[in-house]
Amino acid sequence: MSLQIASPFQQFFDRDGSPLDNGFVYVGTVDLNPETNPLTIYYDDALTIPAAQPLRTSNGYIVRNGSPARLYTSQEDFSLTVRDKRNILVFTVADTTSLSNLQTQLASGSGSSLVGYNQGGAGAVDRTVQSRLRDYVSVRDFGAVGDGVTDDTAAIQAAISVANTSGASLYFPFGTYMANSLDFTVGFTMAPEAKLKFNGSTNGYLADLTANDKRVGYASFDGALSDCTLLKISGDRNFVGSVYVANSVASASGDSSLYGVSITGDYNNIETISAYKLKNTGFSNESFPQGVFIFGNSNNIQNIYGDYCQSLVVTSTASDNTVIQNIISRNSHDNGIYWLGGDLLVGRLDYFGSDEPLVCKGGSPSKFKIASLNNYGTGIVGFDNATGDIEIENLYVSSIASSIIRLRSGNTACGQVKIRKITGTFTGETLWGLNTGTLDYLSISEMDVTYNYDAAVSGPITSWANYTGCKGFNFGLLKIKIVDVNNVLTASNYFSFLGPTTNLTYRSFVNRINITVVDADGVTQSDGYVRASNLFADPLVHVENGRVQVNIGPHLREVSDDTLANGIVIMGSSAPTIGTWRRGQVVWYSEPSANNAPGAVCVTAGTPGTWKEMADLAV
Repeated sequence: MSLQIASPFQQFFDRDGSPLDNGFVYVGTVDLNPETNPLTIYYDDALTIPAAQPLRTSNGYIVRNGSPARLYTSQEDFSLTVRDKRNILVFTVADTTSLSNLQTQLASGSGSSLVGYNQGGAGAVDRTVQSRLRDYVSVRDFGAVGDGVTDDTAAIQAAISVANTSGASLYFPFGTYMANSLDFTVGFTMAPEAKLKFNGSTNGYLADLTANDKRVGYASFDGALSDCTLLKISGDRNFVGSVYVANSVASASGDSSLYGVSITGDYNNIETISAYKLKNTGFSNESFPQGVFIFGNSNNIQNIYGDYCQSLVVTSTASDNTVIQNIISRNSHDNGIYWLGGDLLVGRLDYFGSDEPLVCKGGSPSKFKIASLNNYGTGIVGFDNATGDIEIENLYVSSIASSIIRLRSGNTACGQVKIRKITGTFTGETLWGLNTGTLDYLSISEMDVTYNYDAAVSGPITSWANYTGCKGFNFGLLKIKIVDVNNVLTASNYFSFLGPTTNLTYRSFVNRINITVVDADGVTQSDGYVRASNLFADPLVHVENGRVQVNIGPHLREVSDDTLANGIVIMGSSAPTIGTWRRGQVVWYSEPSANNAPGAVCVTAGTPGTWKEMADLAV
């Protein structure tokens, strides 16, 4: 058995709350002034040692010979007056019986209604402490323990009910609250060290914000490594501050409705969602559990951060007008964004993962637009039967990406893809792979990339830049440097820039394409080269004030037979020595000088045919 140790001496306090020093204490007849009607009081319970009045205090304690002392009287009731060292009244009580009753009342559950409170600022009004404390409802007020063991579901739901009735906000103090299937009809917030932790059945959910027009501050949800959805937001027009979801899984026992956060409501504004360790541990679909799944319309999310997650952001065909300002996906095992439909506008995606940073599958008339996509991972931007319009302002490709863009294996027909600018240096399998099914139109305004060729990583270079699936295209200024990092390319190795034949349907445009192949030093021309096939042969392809700088010698050995049909300017360091050429085709030398020929003309068709240099330039 344990016993509480308490002070045996009564302590008095000054008006400012500090211990009363050098004060005066008077004890008198009940209901009379104790200063003029003193009682005889004693220092001992035998009532043999009288104490002279007024009694003096030191550090709040009544003292006798410099030491704290107890006081005794034969009367059950008495009056009491306390003054400070300047003889200014601190308090007086006519009947200490009422003081005793007050102490009892203060100790009761309604005691806070007897204590006043004032904020102290200009215009502040008097309230009771009870009124002040009821500005919010604490889950601990209803028996929630928060010890990480006790099931707090019923206590929290009771607190939610009362907060809903009173209109107060709900608060979670420090602790780990075990719960499941909570329906929040009120706004709430948590202490930074507080969290809800799932203890329900497989494929259940931890919490659902069903309220409308409410505010959520900070909230943390832990899945306890269970198959569960951590937070549903099914209400509308709520403002949510910072949400942290972690430690849920999709096991072989899971299903296809497991999410960190699922948003089925409309017009919600969410500041930040942070997801951590949402892992697939055996479920057949690798994208589950998905970090943030958006079903609703017109939701606005400022920031989404994911670390060690599967697919981070997924939008359903039912969603529309979704705006996400910033997405960072680290250590991702699946996609950064999986666009299934609905208008989606994204400010920026930074992807650090092992799969596709972006997959587009949205149908017409939905639209997807992203201002900046930075692929720091190994995956490729994939298009899969996306008949809606796709627009990427800036696409950056890092050193470990396997390619830039592709039509996925299940694609049969895609709509339009517009990319304003592509930059980066990478070692990958191909430049792009757009040869599965069809793509209505591909538009790339500007491109400045370096492709590091490594035979151990790269795929067959005869299908290096395949866009035969395109029904139309518009190439602006494309600048591509191919670096043979191991200096292994020979004159029999060519990179195929392979364009559409039977699929070409729409008028297509080329402004300027510049492709060079160099050795590992980045400067010396390589023995490898580029072969552009079907790029300019079709009359639907139009070149606008441009040229294809190909360097016939060590770079581009061959274009199509109909190169001249569109007025293409072919540049090289010498007359071709390989490839099939038509009589009348011209190669202009890339570095002309005085007293030297500016180019060569094919005078006899063949492979490579007969070429004659033009007359030397004047001095």
